[in-house]
Amino acid sequence: MELFGTKKKNIRINFWYLTAFTQKGGIETFNRTFIKALANIQVIKPYSIRIFSVYDKNPDRRYISNLKWKGYGGHRIRFVIRALWQGLKCDVLIVGHIHLAPIAIILKWLNPNCKVLLIAHGIEVWEPSDKYQKKLLQKARLVLAVSNFTRSRLIEQQHLPAERIQIFPNCIDPYFPLPNTSKIMPSDLLKKHRLKANQKIILSVCRLSSKEQYKGYDRVIEALPFVVDKFADVVYILVGQYDTKELNRLLQLAEKFQVSDRLIVTGFVSDNELAAYYQLADLFILPSSGEGFGIVFLEALAYGLPVIAYDSGGVRDALNGAKKCILLKSLHADIIAEACIWLLNESAEKCIDVKFTFEDFQGRLMNILSKVESEVRQE
Repeated sequence: MELFGTKKKNIRINFWYLTAFTQKGGIETFNRTFIKALANIQVIKPYSIRIFSVYDKNPDRRYISNLKWKGYGGHRIRFVIRALWQGLKCDVLIVGHIHLAPIAIILKWLNPNCKVLLIAHGIEVWEPSDKYQKKLLQKARLVLAVSNFTRSRLIEQQHLPAERIQIFPNCIDPYFPLPNTSKIMPSDLLKKHRLKANQKIILSVCRLSSKEQYKGYDRVIEALPFVVDKFADVVYILVGQYDTKELNRLLQLAEKFQVSDRLIVTGFVSDNELAAYYQLADLFILPSSGEGFGIVFLEALAYGLPVIAYDSGGVRDALNGAKKCILLKSLHADIIAEACIWLLNESAEKCIDVKFTFEDFQGRLMNILSKVESEVRQE
């Protein structure tokens, strides 16, 4: 019973997203972290939060804790029906990917007072391909862009007002093993791959997809012969889930450039094993031409690795202020090789650089939701 005034009603927030626990990738990491932040915020603020996933079926309970969560395992019709039904009663809808635009537009029509926030990761919003996506960008109360580059593209290409775009950068997963916390040691990987302790190791971490051939690891393979000329025992390790078509393409490329014995493709690995690869490596490289941000860059910096990236997309945001970093202006093999050789010749001492912490991420989200809450209560 309230003695001094009426108790504030809970603000009802729904978060729709595609996947966080079924696959590994930058967007999936963002979604897991976002869910964890929502769970923590709900303990502090008068919010009632419901989360709906199109493709996830079994969540990691560390992230969702006290949240009302439902995954539909790819049953899209069931997702649509339930999400719209619950959305009729929500005050704030957070859309985790622009591919959910058609459903979000329907909900906005059914519940016009609902405040819609859209998360803009990168390449998927730089040039929206259909009328629903364009309409959602125009209808959203706020667009959360993970980088300044994405924000600029939204202003220039989509003509969005700057005041409706909030920079909302990624962060390292709060449960990702940081240095000296991994349960798997680099020595275990040396034995697994029959490597020597003093071998130079170049590392890339990403999904290897035949449908997303913009990550640049194929360019690294082309550059590898030049690096071998300077470091005879260098090894290039590619960590990440792959499809068969893309794996075969990379193996053929390695054979063409006569570096098959220098290429290791691991496939999917656990976070603990990934942490060990970061510890093992001497250099991290991902010359991607389509990164909205690049969480793997943050992970590499946290392990003290020098980093090479292609100067495009939101990469500058992720690597801003990094002590040992090269931003490539060209993806020619000799340029990539020169950068690798230069950094491999540098001091072997690793300089740990933890950027974009989860605490900062959660704080930014709470500030955004607090502002939207004020708008809801004033109506």
